Parts: sequence; structure tokens; C-alpha cells
Amino acid sequence: MRNLQPVTVFFLGCHVAYGFVATPRAGRGITTILGAKRVTTDSGLQFEDLLVGDGKQPGNKDYVSAHYVAKFAQNGKVFDSSKPTEYGLEETRRPAFAGKPIQIPLGRGAVIAGMDEGVATMCVGGKRRLYVPANLAYGENGYMDIPPGANLVFDVELVSIDNPMSGQLGSAGSLADGFKVAFGLIVANGLVEFVTGHELREYIYSAIH
Repeated sequence: MRNLQPVTVFFLGCHVAYGFVATPRAGRGITTILGAKRVTTDSGLQFEDLLVGDGKQPGNKDYVSAHYVAKFAQNGKVFDSSKPTEYGLEETRRPAFAGKPIQIPLGRGAVIAGMDEGVATMCVGGKRRLYVPANLAYGENGYMDIPPGANLVFDVELVSIDNPMSGQLGSAGSLADGFKVAFGLIVANGLVEFVTGHELREYIYSAIH
């Protein structure tokens, strides 16, 4: 069994993590945080860093790829995941995108506020558990199978910060570029072969704001 020692770990560009850190092995670029401290942000979001990656931290308007598992805080039931079949859920994306990370345009309201905030301060390669209160999730109205006032837990792995060639152009700056980004997001996430006018407008709005 590997030796464990209590330490305070500082990562440039990432949050400070406290806990027991496994002695590093040669050739590994990720540090494992055991018993990591739960951090509470000004918004009320809480998180624990399970793994702190040694990659870059995204900018507040970057496009990132991430794996996630979403659970109800009350009972731990998984209701969504980027790898749904591993949790007995139905895969709704096209086969080419099944089980792959989702792409998130940060700072554009494309995902719930708690996930947007929590992912934005991660480093690539990191894994974080987000404790998302209802007001940073789906609020008092709920959404589909998510009841009103539900607190959620997300386990997130930040896979990459994406580049313009994958359809992410940062701040689009024009309606024409907005269409490019919108279609890039639709294709990148494998959502549907055909989108409604409303869905397209939502993607374009996210791309140019």
C-alpha cells in the first residue's frame, strides 16, 4: 500500500486543496486528493476536488469538453451522464457521439449555473464533485424528471479546452459566426440530426453572447 501524508497542496491557476495526497508515481501528471476539503463559493455552490489536473484552466468564455455524472443529492440516484449506459440510462445521442464528453461553452448559460461555475475553475485532467443547490440548478420549477427545488450532485471530469477547428470560435462577434458556432455545437455534441428553429436560436444566442 502506498504511503499517505497530510499536506496542503497549491496548484497554480487552481484552488488550494487540503487533505491526504498519495505519494506521486513517476510519469503521472495528476495528483489524487483524498479527503479533499469542501469549498463553498459566494454563490452557494460547493465542490470537492477529487483529482487536480496539471493542465490549463479555461478562460471564462472558452469551450471545454467534459464527462459528467449527475445525481439527486437526496438519494444519490443517477439521472443523467455523458456515459449513460454505464448507469443503466438510455443513450440519446447519435452512435458516433455515444459515451463521449459533452462540449460546454462557458459563460453563456448553456448549462446550469452551478455546473458552469464549477467547471470554469477546474484544470484539464481534473475531477471535481459539485454540490449544486436548487437555485443554481433548475430552481423551483424543476425540469422534466427533475422535481422542483431539487439539489443536485455532479461528478465532472474536465477533458480538454477545445479549439476553433472543433466548431468553437470563442466570442463569435457576428450573426454569421453565430451560425457557425451553433452548427458546430450541434454537430460536436451529436444532439440530433435535425433541430427545431427554437433549438437553433438557442444555440446561436449562446454563441454570440
